[in-house]
Amino acid sequence: MFKNKFFLIFIAAFILNINLSNISFAFEEGLNNAKYPDYAYEFTGKDKHEKFNRKLFVFNLKLNKYILRPINTLWGSIMPQCVMDKLQNAYNNINFPVR
Repeated sequence: MFKNKFFLIFIAAFILNINLSNISFAFEEGLNNAKYPDYAYEFTGKDKHEKFNRKLFVFNLKLNKYILRPINTLWGSIMPQCVMDKLQNAYNNINFPVR
């Protein structure tokens, strides 16, 4: 039982590993030499939640790369096309407005 818990903790730590050392941040000096001015910065000012937004963006990238894309690939390789078409038709029927 101990090995299973250790394995789950190891997998969770591997999946949720957020390494922020490889993120490249834009510098203020580089923005002044841009071809087009940053009007969003001029009108709204500095982003108060920039650190959180960057962390969430990196988390979403890793979630997409390591969890969602493999699930999508597996789904597309296992599920027959006729079943995927029927599921898509059911989804379209649910979204169709009521008359």
